[in-house]
Amino acid sequence: MPKTLYDDDDLIVYLGDSLDALPADWRTAPAALDLNTGTDWSLHVLAPFDLDVTASATIDQRAVGEPSSTQVFGKRNATGTLDYFRHYLGGQPHPTNDIVHDKVKVRGSLIVLARREGGKLADLVDQPFVDGDEISIWVAEVDEVQTPKEDGYRRGRAPLTLKQFEKNIIVGGASESSSSAGV
Repeated sequence: MPKTLYDDDDLIVYLGDSLDALPADWRTAPAALDLNTGTDWSLHVLAPFDLDVTASATIDQRAVGEPSSTQVFGKRNATGTLDYFRHYLGGQPHPTNDIVHDKVKVRGSLIVLARREGGKLADLVDQPFVDGDEISIWVAEVDEVQTPKEDGYRRGRAPLTLKQFEKNIIVGGASESSSSAGV
């Protein structure tokens, strides 16, 4: 099968502001139904979306029979910055469209995001999460929001400290609502 290049159409969905917002089986196979209840941020977040893992930490570790030390992988590290459009109405923040800023403007806020990278249009209405999608889920704490203006428009920048994350998850588990109902 030939390789195919897709446009950078990422679906970014805000799931909530606490660990309770994580769907059931979020590390292995969350249900599409649970993911699709979030708020679509895809058209509010600027590309490229800088949220990814960095190199894993290494620790010196020696096997009992080795004369010298070796390094093994320790904690996985990740970094992120969320750049987003600010929306205004009559010179004031727009009451309904400034949704990203409303969730990240307070330092220390927790946000839970699900991300599907490329392959489909970034639109939760027309292209929701479905079984078989490969996604990543991120739990991040927001640092102090910055407001760079060098691009000729207002935007916000929220540096993120990644608390928990899981990459390369395949969507397809039973939904939390159906599993709690005994289905």
